[in-house]
Amino acid sequence: DIYKFAYNDKTNYVQDYVILTKLPGPNSNNILFIISFHQIGRLTVINMLVDPIQTRKFEEEVRILMPSMPKYFEMLIEVKGYKETAMETKIVHLYPADSHFYLHNKAVK
Repeated sequence: DIYKFAYNDKTNYVQDYVILTKLPGPNSNNILFIISFHQIGRLTVINMLVDPIQTRKFEEEVRILMPSMPKYFEMLIEVKGYKETAMETKIVHLYPADSHFYLHNKAVK
């Protein structure tokens, strides 16, 4: 599948895609990547993760796709709205990530 950023200059309609990835990091930390084409996607996903009401809606949508939220995952989320106001969000893809993968911090000498 090919996804691209869509923006209409006349109506300010935005269709954005966000990659949300959670991976294990060094020192028993988790690393969360939030990547999108436009600010509307990033703002929507950040709000979804910090607002309790939005988090519950997000978790319900995940349960429809999978019986339980994987500890580490890769997710593609579609966000539609106007300028920086999301009107609709949808999880397009959700995959468990390999739990053996993690990022190493290596000092450059």
